[in-house]
Amino acid sequence: MKKRLLSLLCVLVLTVSVIPAASALEGEAARAADTLSTLGLIDSTYNLPAPATRAQAAVLLVHLAGAEQAAAADNWLAGFRDVPAGHWAADAISQCVTQGWFQGKSADTFGVGQPMTRAGFAVALSRFFGWQSGETYYRIFSDVPQGAWYEPALRACYEHGAVTRQTGDFRPGDPITREELAVMLIRALGYGPIAGLAEDDPLPFRDVTTNKGHIAMAYELGLVSGMGNDLFVPDRYATREQAAVMLSRLYPIIF
Repeated sequence: MKKRLLSLLCVLVLTVSVIPAASALEGEAARAADTLSTLGLIDSTYNLPAPATRAQAAVLLVHLAGAEQAAAADNWLAGFRDVPAGHWAADAISQCVTQGWFQGKSADTFGVGQPMTRAGFAVALSRFFGWQSGETYYRIFSDVPQGAWYEPALRACYEHGAVTRQTGDFRPGDPITREELAVMLIRALGYGPIAGLAEDDPLPFRDVTTNKGHIAMAYELGLVSGMGNDLFVPDRYATREQAAVMLSRLYPIIF
């Protein structure tokens, strides 16, 4: 599309600027102008017989760049360059962004393949459930300072039981592992106190040795799945798209 539009633009500019009176090119220039008008690059006020100015050529190029960007965006999901429409997590990412649970890493990049941080997932989880914390700050973890962008959301997760204070620090910038993510989801649902009852439930994963009850419940609810070869890979960090898929799976269970 870009080459075709550039060709039409060059025909129009060269025709009306260099040899505007050349009868051999008048028909071609008119057809080019009609095409540009159809594409929304020029309007009815454009004076075809008049010589084109440098400013008019610049405006046409700017419009052309916008048309190319819009055409490319049709193949992106939710406006993200790294989420093509056929991506396996595309629908979940779109839902999470539309609902406001997630934001992109930049205006046009979601961050596919990048690790989800523990702080980032706490924020997404609090948005998902609509949790609000009181305005009064109190220290829960030694490595979570007052005024941190994620602190109110983390405090809300703590107050609703999704996060517990098993140690003095939270490690907010660390990638969240697949096991930690499953545990947070089950605790967020209020099932943490009974997860121990599921410790002996059968699991199709041969590499789960800790928090078996939480992972078993998350698996039975359809929130998590394996990585192949009977493996859950609990210590591997969860990517941003994996976290989005888990929240998307949780949505119909809650709402």
